[in-house]
Amino acid sequence: TIIIMKDKTANSNRVIFYLSVLTSLFFLFLYIKNVYLKLNFVIIGVLQELFSILFLVTQPILLVFACKVYIKNAFKIKSDSFITILILIPSIGLTWMSFFTS
Repeated sequence: TIIIMKDKTANSNRVIFYLSVLTSLFFLFLYIKNVYLKLNFVIIGVLQELFSILFLVTQPILLVFACKVYIKNAFKIKSDSFITILILIPSIGLTWMSFFTS
């Protein structure tokens, strides 16, 4: 059962990593769409509104889970949780800073 538990932890850690990459890529796409491409298609706007609030709420939750796993793994630098934290902190910072800058 110990091997199975390590598998579940590794899988959940990998899921947190992939979700953090997905949310960061989503906000990067929004930035590129608004600043460089200036696309105004209705379907893109609908998808943007649907997923923006979901991903805004998801990012801090993923950061908390990644920090818990990072602490549980004894602060290993070569872990997925550490990379997840390195992805999420700048992404959350830039996302929230975009609300206060024009």
